[in-house]
Amino acid sequence: ANFFCLLMDILLLEGPSSLPLLEDRVLEWQCSPASTLNMWFSSTPNWCELVHPALLYLTGERKGASCFPPFVEFREKTMQWKWIGPTQDSEKELNALFQIWLETKDQIINKDNEDSIDDSTPDARMRTDYVVTPSSGDEKRIFQEQERHRYSQPHKAFTFRMHGDRKS
Repeated sequence: ANFFCLLMDILLLEGPSSLPLLEDRVLEWQCSPASTLNMWFSSTPNWCELVHPALLYLTGERKGASCFPPFVEFREKTMQWKWIGPTQDSEKELNALFQIWLETKDQIINKDNEDSIDDSTPDARMRTDYVVTPSSGDEKRIFQEQERHRYSQPHKAFTFRMHGDRKS
């Protein structure tokens, strides 16, 4: 048995489950005396922290995951994880995947963290020192007049004129 088999057992027992529920079940297991009987138990101090990365890996879509059919799926509508992989005779395959994941998990987790940081701040396409300033009362009045004119003839093309520029 291994951590992936533990997750499979929990998901099969609980059915579709939220991440907090899965983490609670792993914590219960981790605190039980039986957990220390597993050779892989000492590989990390806190298995609860690895529930989410392991589930992401088992989707088969993560970077660093070799090509294999997914074992779990995440349902965004219900925010729940579900076991969709085979339940019989899958321990051998899960053991092999677990060994690969265990050896590469730190690289995968670090890469995912870097990607999430990189995704939060896009690179500027062009440098500019232009600062957007609030519209003056006169500018707002001119824009509202142009809007009234535009909506009075919706079937015709219209070009806004503001700040000496034209926008369609």
